[in-house]
Amino acid sequence: MTRGHRAAPAQATAPGTNGRIAYSRFADATFRHADIVSANPDGTGLRKLTKTPAGTYDFNPDWSPDGTKVAFQRDTPVGGGIDTVNADGSNLRQITFAGFGDQDPAWSPDGTRFAVEHFDLAAGRDGIYTVNIDGGNYAQITQNDTRRENEEPQWSPDGTKLVFQIVSETAGSAIFTVNLDGTDERQLTPYGLDAGHPDWSPDGSLIVVESYTDSPPPGVSTNVFTVRPDGTDLTQITQNEGGEVNSTNPAWAPDGTKIVFAQTPGSRGLGYSDVFTMNADGSGINQVTSSTFWDFRPDWGSQP
Repeated sequence: MTRGHRAAPAQATAPGTNGRIAYSRFADATFRHADIVSANPDGTGLRKLTKTPAGTYDFNPDWSPDGTKVAFQRDTPVGGGIDTVNADGSNLRQITFAGFGDQDPAWSPDGTRFAVEHFDLAAGRDGIYTVNIDGGNYAQITQNDTRRENEEPQWSPDGTKLVFQIVSETAGSAIFTVNLDGTDERQLTPYGLDAGHPDWSPDGSLIVVESYTDSPPPGVSTNVFTVRPDGTDLTQITQNEGGEVNSTNPAWAPDGTKIVFAQTPGSRGLGYSDVFTMNADGSGINQVTSSTFWDFRPDWGSQP
C-alpha cells in the first residue's frame, strides 16, 4: 500500500458515554477500495457509512465530540482530502480536496477545527496544520523536512496541544507533543520503539500508541503501549510475541476505561484484521468484528 493507504492513524477521544465504533474496511479481497463502517461495541448493528467505487479509499475515521458525525480521509485516483458523514450514513460532505490531499483528520475537543497532515502547494510547505471544519483558515503547527515527516496529529483533551508521530528517514518513528503555536516540541517515546498512532485519553493522563508502526522486525510482534504526556511510565499492555499476532491502531473509549484496537491475524488466520476492545490495562480482550476482509483503524465515539 502507498503511504496514503496505510492502516495507521488515531484521534483524541472526547469524554462521554461509550457509543459506536467506526473503522475502515477494505471492501473486497483485492484491496481495490475501502469504506467507513460502524458497529456497536459488541459487534451488532453493523452500518456502512460510505460506499466507495474501485480506486477510492476511505481511511482513518474520527468521531465528532458529540458523536453525531465522522470525519475521514478520502483518497481517489485524482487526489484526496477530508470528508464528513453523519452517524447514520447521511449527508456525506467534502470538506477539503487537493492533488496531494489532507490526511489523518482529528476533530478538536470543541468541535470547531480539524488537525490534519497538509501539503501547502502554493507555499511549498507540508506538515501538521489545523483547519476549520468548513475547510477554511489553515494554520501551520509543524514543518516536515527532507528527513522527517510529521503525521497522525491528535488533540489533547484541553485543546492546547497536539500529539503526533515523527517518522525519521533513518531512525524510525517516535511520538511527540507540541503546543498549538508550534512551540515546546517534546519527544515521548524512543525511536527504537518505532511508535505510532497516538491517542490521548479522555482525562489527559495517558497516551496510547502502537509499537513498530511501519513493520516489526522478523519474529517480533506489534503491541500496544501507554505513556504519560511527559514521556514517563512507558508501559506495554498487550503481550504478543513471535510476530504472528499483532495489535495495532489503538484508540481510547470515551469513558476512558477501555481501548479499541485492530488485531491480526483475527479469527481466521494470517491475512485478516479484525477490531477488538480491551480494558485499559490490557485485560478483558473482546472481539468486535469478524470479517472476511480487513477491518482497521477503529475510533470509539460518544453516544449522541
